[in-house]
Amino acid sequence: AFALRGEDSILDAYTAAMDQARQSLDRLQTLVSDNPAQVESIIETRRLLEDWQQASPERFIEARRRVTTDAQVVDFLAFYRSIGGAEIFAVFKERIEAVIALEEALLVQRSDASNAAIATTYLLVGGGIALALILSVAGSMLAFDQFYIIAHGGPRNSTLTAVYWIFNSSFVSFRMGYGSA
Repeated sequence: AFALRGEDSILDAYTAAMDQARQSLDRLQTLVSDNPAQVESIIETRRLLEDWQQASPERFIEARRRVTTDAQVVDFLAFYRSIGGAEIFAVFKERIEAVIALEEALLVQRSDASNAAIATTYLLVGGGIALALILSVAGSMLAFDQFYIIAHGGPRNSTLTAVYWIFNSSFVSFRMGYGSA
């Protein structure tokens, strides 16, 4: 639209997009600051963006501002095709895609390492919990003599353990079948 009408108000979107592109590159550089190769790639990408801006849009804008007649508009459009900013922008776009692809690969790699660490942690902690559970159950099964000596089943059988019940069924009540079950 700017090429045909030459109104500066049309360039507001271009100016806002260039500011947003610079801010996005700043944020991206901060995000990849732990990877020097990626930081260098972002710096090179910023340089390509600036080169593209100087080679194509800035020259285009200045040339369009000098156009005053319809014949000059036709000549201007021919000049615009010859500037060659599309090649620089294509390299810029490839750089951004390469940075994104590398970051996605690193994210998958970090995710795999994190998942392996979590699995190892669960395995080690789970083994310890299983051992503690087995020893606790075995210990509670052996807790017979303390309760027998102190409470003989306690008030209303509140201290009755499984081993005490087996003893009581088998040897006190003489119900060997209940005691062996």
